[in-house]
Parts: sequence; C-alpha cells; structure tokens
Amino acid sequence: MYFKVVLGLFVLVSFIFAIETQRLNHTIQTTPNRDKLEAISAYFLGATYGYSPLGEGGGVDKDPKFRLDKFDCTTFVETMTALSLSPNITKAKQRLDYIRYDGKVGFKHRRHLPALMWKAQLVDVGVYVDITKDIKDHETITKKPNPKLLPKDMKYLAKDLKKSYSIDYIPLHKIAKNIEYIPSGVVVNVVREDRADKFLVITHQMLLFKAHGKIYFRHASSYPKRQVVDEPLNSFVSRVSRYKWRVVGINILKINLDK
Repeated sequence: MYFKVVLGLFVLVSFIFAIETQRLNHTIQTTPNRDKLEAISAYFLGATYGYSPLGEGGGVDKDPKFRLDKFDCTTFVETMTALSLSPNITKAKQRLDYIRYDGKVGFKHRRHLPALMWKAQLVDVGVYVDITKDIKDHETITKKPNPKLLPKDMKYLAKDLKKSYSIDYIPLHKIAKNIEYIPSGVVVNVVREDRADKFLVITHQMLLFKAHGKIYFRHASSYPKRQVVDEPLNSFVSRVSRYKWRVVGINILKINLDK
C-alpha cells in the first residue's frame, strides 16, 4: 500500500512537472516583451537561492554555465533576461554567455563587477539601456574603487580600476513618488552609499514589475527565505532603509527587446 502511494505521488509530480515544463517552453517561444519577462520569471518563484551558482563548468569556477534550479541575484536577472530574449532554451544558453562574458567564456572574461563591468559593458553592447536619467528626481554617486579590496581571485582586475565611475540613481525615499515614470519589466540595481571600506556601490539586482494590480520586485533573495521571491515596493523600501550600510536608491535598466 505504501509503495502504491509513493508511486502515485511520483507519477503525479512527474505529470505536473511535465505540464509546467511544456508551459515554460511555450512561453519562451513567444515574442520578447515585458509580459514575457514577467511570465517566464514567475515560473521560478520559490527557486533556491545560492551564492554564485554559475561558473564555466571547469577551471577556476566549476559550477555549470546554465541552470534553472538555483540562482543568486545577478544570475537570476541574467538568466531571466536571456530567456525573455530567446525563442528556445538553446538560444537562451548562448545569449546567457553573451550577457555574462565579454566575448570569450572564461573566468577572466566574466563581467564580475556589477557597476564597473556588468552594467557599464552591457549598456555599451546594447543589452540594457540605462533610463535612470530620464526620471526627474535622479541623483548621481561617484566611486573610486580601491584595488586592495579586490577578492584574491580577482586581483588581475586591479589594472582596470584606476578611474572613478558614476552611477545614477533614484533616491530611496523618492521611488514611490516616481514609480509612474518607471516602466514594468526593468532591471533594478540597488545602490549603496560610497564607503572607503567597501569595494562596491551596487550590491543587489532585481526585476521590477507592475502587474496584477501590484508593484513589486522579483529577485533571488538571501534573506529571509533564501529563494526567489516577490517583494512589494513598500516592503522593500522599509526593509533596506534600516541597513547600517545605507541604501541610497535604485539604478534602472530597460531591457533592449530588439537586441
């Protein structure tokens, strides 16, 4: 009897998984648009959070190049962007490589640094468009990175950190006021205050949606549930406003649907 129950549950779960996989594949095959991004990323709500779950499948970082079972904040945004811009999984894998690397797949070619490499380079190649300055209440923060704060496996980047860089952002307390000017289906970079003891100013990445009568961030979160979650705008602002390392606001990137 126990065996039959277990077998029945297994068959049911397998059937549901097959149906959901079929639906996901069907959604991926649709034309890129904001609704597609929301629909695809919804499949992964509840997926496990894991720090740096993607790598090159060998060499310095042996994690797989592509996976759909575990994400951190950046790989979630990268993977959802790739899926939303692709007609199938095969093309999504290729596009993910294009997003994560500067022309060649390899640890030293990965866009490691969120502001100085990831954002700047992906705007340059046209994957994203920075629309933060299009919003009236934007401000700018300038950062001079300290190469001494680089992780050991990224010391080779020190030669590229001689100049300061700037990030535009909407102040945290003005996001709600300006939300009508922020489109749905954008990438949001969380910007922190510049501190001499911190290497970064962008520390988290999310998707923002205005759907189903709600405004929320969808992101792979390490706190409190360590999974992909939807977090209401007001809840996010209230939570991060209590951080000791102050969150000053958000930088906004629109996905180039023609890329």
